[in-house]
Amino acid sequence: PVDVATGLISAGIVAVALSRVSLTRPVPLGTAVMRLARFSLFVPYLFYEVTKANVALAAVILHPRLPIDPEVVRFRAAVWGDLPVTTLANSITLTPGTLTVEVTREQFVVHTLTTSSRAGLLGGSLERAVRFVFYGRAAMAIPTPAERVEEEGDA
Repeated sequence: PVDVATGLISAGIVAVALSRVSLTRPVPLGTAVMRLARFSLFVPYLFYEVTKANVALAAVILHPRLPIDPEVVRFRAAVWGDLPVTTLANSITLTPGTLTVEVTREQFVVHTLTTSSRAGLLGGSLERAVRFVFYGRAAMAIPTPAERVEEEGDA
């Protein structure tokens, strides 16, 4: 507990001290507090998603036929700004079975190892969670990557 508390305090001090270096514009205090509160909900969710993907990938690896289906997926993410894009890219990479290969302002390129990891990625749960952290509850209603592809196909 002492190590965790010391780490949190140290990380907080460094984040505040370097905020002018790492952020392109100042974040109002109220916005920062709300983001931190929503981020505190995001961390356990991300931990759950990483654990779930670990179990699924372990099952694939231990399967006698090793049922992998690697593929590179390109999709447009509905997140804007350096910090939200970086958070989403890192969250995808932290999840076993996926690796963010390239990110531009408009497109993510992600290597997926299995069909289920691809479905989870395009299902957009991590993207929605990141939007919740940075833009609030209303942004969670934006369609997922799979829904956006369907809409573009209908148009």
